[in-house]
Amino acid sequence: MHVSDVARLIELAHGNEQRGFEILNVGSCDPTSPLQVAELLRLLGSGSTLTVTGDFRAGDTRNCFADLTKARERLRFQPAVSIGDGLARFVRWVMTQEVVEDRSALAQRELSRLGLGRAV
Repeated sequence: MHVSDVARLIELAHGNEQRGFEILNVGSCDPTSPLQVAELLRLLGSGSTLTVTGDFRAGDTRNCFADLTKARERLRFQPAVSIGDGLARFVRWVMTQEVVEDRSALAQRELSRLGLGRAV
């Protein structure tokens, strides 16, 4: 979910005249797989081969998306930014940032050492 939609939802909730507290799901409401997100992030210019291994850790959430029924009913909320547009905005921002040392291999080795990822 794009931050502009989150901010708008908070404004709607703050301005709502209903009293009390209620839990509302927040999200894009569009189921999107990790592979779909990776494909969308190709906007970063990666030519890496995407592989779905099926590996997961005990306790990992494998499928999840928000049910916005209550947010729509109570606040008339509907996300305005699609996941594709939101990721494109994110990529445009990332491309303006200074490049720093890539420590992803080190992070992966540490995760593997802790039994939380695949060995590199």
